Amino acid sequence: MIAKAKDSDMLKRYRDSDPEERFSLLMDNYGLVPKMIHKMEKKIEYKIKAEREYAKSQRRGELGVRVQTSDLSDPTSNEAIVSVTIQEGFQSGKLDKSILKGMDNAKKYEEEIRIIGIM
Repeated sequence: MIAKAKDSDMLKRYRDSDPEERFSLLMDNYGLVPKMIHKMEKKIEYKIKAEREYAKSQRRGELGVRVQTSDLSDPTSNEAIVSVTIQEGFQSGKLDKSILKGMDNAKKYEEEIRIIGIM
């Protein structure tokens, strides 16, 4: 089983290491690395989506209760586009800036996605 502390520290330890230490870190955790990366990707994706939704409701002036508006939209399509864009960001190491627009933690997410892309 993957230790929780190890999961949360992996990105920080990888970021702060030189190339030789990075190689060592990956080799020492060879069997766990794919699962850890997948878990980190899902966690970051969830945080980005939650923060986007929060920012959107704040712009609308909502008080936490979703009210149907008269806007014609396709929320399923929008969700799929965001998911695909985030996944492409993990693969390339570079996320489309429009996804992080207006977020407080945008720089942090960009850095984490870049590191995961390198891993």
